[in-house]
Formats: sequence, C-alpha cells, structure tokens
Amino acid sequence: MDITFFSLGPKVIDFYMHFCVSMAKNPPTIHSYPAKLMLFGEYTALLGGHVLATPLLSLQAHWDWGQRFPHPQLEQNLHEVTKIYPFLHFDHQKWQNWIQNMGFLYSSVPVGYGLGSSGNLIAALYDGFFTTESGFQPDLLTLKAILGYLESYFHGSSSGVDPLISYTQKTLLFTPQKVEETPLTPEILAQFHTIDSGQRRNTEALVKDFKSRLSDSNFKSQMEILANYNLQAIEAMISGNQTEVQTHFYNISKLQYTHLTHLITPNLKDDWKKGLDTGENMIKICGAGGGGYYLKCRICKK
Repeated sequence: MDITFFSLGPKVIDFYMHFCVSMAKNPPTIHSYPAKLMLFGEYTALLGGHVLATPLLSLQAHWDWGQRFPHPQLEQNLHEVTKIYPFLHFDHQKWQNWIQNMGFLYSSVPVGYGLGSSGNLIAALYDGFFTTESGFQPDLLTLKAILGYLESYFHGSSSGVDPLISYTQKTLLFTPQKVEETPLTPEILAQFHTIDSGQRRNTEALVKDFKSRLSDSNFKSQMEILANYNLQAIEAMISGNQTEVQTHFYNISKLQYTHLTHLITPNLKDDWKKGLDTGENMIKICGAGGGGYYLKCRICKK
C-alpha cells in the first residue's frame, strides 16, 4: 500500500510562513501603560502615612517588536507569583512566542526618574500574560501585592504602587489598610507640573538612607510632622479645596527644604528658596528625590 504525504506548494508555504510571523508579531495587548506621578506621601508612607498618586499620561509605554527583551530572568517571578496566588494563570506559551520573536515594551518613561519605568513594564506584563481563574478579579489591595511581588525583580522589594497606577490608570489613595480610587478635579491637578532635575537617582539607596536617618529621634519627629502635612494636603486635594492645598504644599516644601535638603539637587535650590520666599511656584520632592522629577505648584501662595 502506497502512502502519499500531503505537500504544500511554494505559494502556500510562503503564505503560511507570513501568517505565522504576523501572528508572532501580534502584541500581547493593544493597551498603553502610563507613568506614575506621586503627588503626596513620599517617604512618610514608611511611617504608615497616606500616599496619593496619579497616572502621568504624557509618558507611556506600549508593546513593540524588533528588539530582544532585556529582562529574560524576570520569567522566574512570573511563574512564582502563581504559586502564591493560585487563582492566577501565567500564559507561558504566549510569553515564549513573544520573547522568541523579539517582542519588547517600548517606553518613553525615563529610567531613574521616579516615574515608574519598571512599574509600567510590570503592569504591561500582568495585563498581557496573566489571566484569572473563572474571571475572578482581585481587589486593589491584593492586586497591589501581586504587582509588588513581580516588581521586586527590579528593586529587591516593591510596594506595588507604581505598577498599580499604571495598570488601573486611575488616581489612587493608598493607606496601610486599603487602596481606593480617588478621582480628582482637573482644576486641582492643573495646579501641578513636573520639573526635570536632569539627574538620575537610585531609589533603593535613598530609601535605605532615609530608614537609617529615622534612628535620629529629631529627624523622625520632623518626618511625623511631614506625614501630617501630607495627610492634610491629600484631604484638601480630595475635597477640591485649592486654597488649603496651596497652604499644605507650602508647609511641605518648607519642611523638606529644611530637613531633606540632601534630596534637593543643587540646580533647584535657588528656585526652591525663591518659591518659599515669594509663596509662588513652590517645589516639593516627587517620589524619592535626589534627582529625577520634582513637583511644582504653579499658583501657590502663602
């Protein structure tokens, strides 16, 4: 008995190969992932303080094709998180297809500037390669923990704030007990804009230094005062009271200038002092400080 094997003609083979390559180039999602802007709560979160953060839509990341993914070892975290949270499923085959066909995430978010460059990568990976059992959706606090575990690949530990902002693309209020969506009015947000210090910074080293300074009782006392100023500013932001926001911004700026001066880059100190003297265009740390972006309040007055 003769057996005839089916064979494809050259045109069919060419079409098949083109189809396979095209499918391999399909991005994991069609979404973009914004940067994160911390409005209030930097550092004092380590004392149990509140944090208010919002997406920075002018800087985004999206899937692209044609370069090798720079963090292949991250796959271990992607697998391990499903052991901690069994309702998660990681699509290993989809990941392999994307990586082997030189898929990567293109981002305009600068590295080392405190805007969540690793956070939006983690948000994209979670969105692109994870599904949940029977469509189960974890709450924001659980999701923060999941994303924080994944981002620990970059920082050794992570709060999960940055990737959660990027993933949800919403303004969120973080407290020790919960995470909740907190919409802000455009008028309130329009008061602020970022200042580029022109310098990168190492967030992990700065946080470690801050923790060591807390052993000084006077410094810790001042940071507790700062935590209260941050809380008052957050409450004023949520209520939409621009006058109170400006008052608390001034208090924060002044305390940081006095007690966190090592986190202010030299090229900003004159403008920072001028803002305090005039009560206009005042500046505060945005995230870790020590470089990266800072936050300016355009119309603040004492």
